[in-house]
Amino acid sequence: MPANPADYYFVFVDNSNDLMLGLAKSGVNTDATDNNRALFYQTSINPASDLSKVFFIETRESNYALRNIDFDGLLLNVWYQQSAYFMTQNIATPNRWTDITLTYSDDSWTIYSVMHSKYLGPNTTIANGVEVVEGKESSDAGHYQIYAISKADYAKQYFRTQYSGSNVDGTALIMNPKFGGNSTYGWTLGCIVGTITGGAEIYHKDNAKIYQTVDYLPKGKYTVTCQALHGEGASGNSQLYAKTGETEMTAEATEATTSTGGEALATETGRITSDANLGKISVDIEVTNGSLELGFKQTTASQWDVFSNFTLTLTDLYVSSVATSFTSGNTMTAGQWYSFTVPTNGDYTLSATEGVVYTVGDALVSQAQAAPS
Repeated sequence: MPANPADYYFVFVDNSNDLMLGLAKSGVNTDATDNNRALFYQTSINPASDLSKVFFIETRESNYALRNIDFDGLLLNVWYQQSAYFMTQNIATPNRWTDITLTYSDDSWTIYSVMHSKYLGPNTTIANGVEVVEGKESSDAGHYQIYAISKADYAKQYFRTQYSGSNVDGTALIMNPKFGGNSTYGWTLGCIVGTITGGAEIYHKDNAKIYQTVDYLPKGKYTVTCQALHGEGASGNSQLYAKTGETEMTAEATEATTSTGGEALATETGRITSDANLGKISVDIEVTNGSLELGFKQTTASQWDVFSNFTLTLTDLYVSSVATSFTSGNTMTAGQWYSFTVPTNGDYTLSATEGVVYTVGDALVSQAQAAPS
């Protein structure tokens, strides 16, 4: 286990089968109408192509907790007097219900629930689609290989894998974008922020903001969105913002029409969560230094603001920032971007002994204008 797990994402692979652990709905722990998730054995795949296979390992004292990168408002936790359950429920911050230990022995890892003193393992015989449950004795525990991927490497690989000339959803790199578990976990607070599951509120604060920084972004153009409603104050004092270096872009919140005063948080959050387009605002920004601060701010104390559902989208990737250096005559791997160093400006013909040289959508490109780098 790395000395600082916070710098990594993690992938769990069954020790004896080509199966990964992934987050999904239904099964022993959840049902089809439930919004929570549980762990399942699933067919192995490039984790840059499937966020459900990628996890944070967080620390609490001497114990750990698991959080999926794409469902990151909530941790996986056990239930009181329900030894089979291991799922997301309503816990956003590590506590005794999320505590696990990870033990390496005989060339594999086991996962142990501290609350119930039981192991995690397959509900039935290990196979694709079988759920992971808690309550196992050591003889029936699941055994895994755990792979650590640095956050910097994963972000580069994720955008490189996903990008094909069109937008890439990077929201998974925002921590807790919908304030899951009635929590601001993952956000930095510049003021008191009220929360309810699905939304947050700043109420009558001067120069207040809530924000977080997304790192390891490849160079390119991005769009940040959120849903935001304001009341009781003038327009322009409530803003979604995105900032990189000295550049800051803002968008004004939409004025609410149904709430006043303290009722706004519950009422307007309910409206936002039932209508994904209500109060939706966006900003576009170019990132060249790998780092983007995003959040929401209120500049005067004469109003309230309710906001949620932040998203991050890569709209234009500067491919050179994720490309692998390539030398003529070598072999390329499908799905990867490559860069060439050329001596002078001019037209260069790309050719290959087999396969398509280069595609953008359905268009074959046989020539490219190149500049020395």
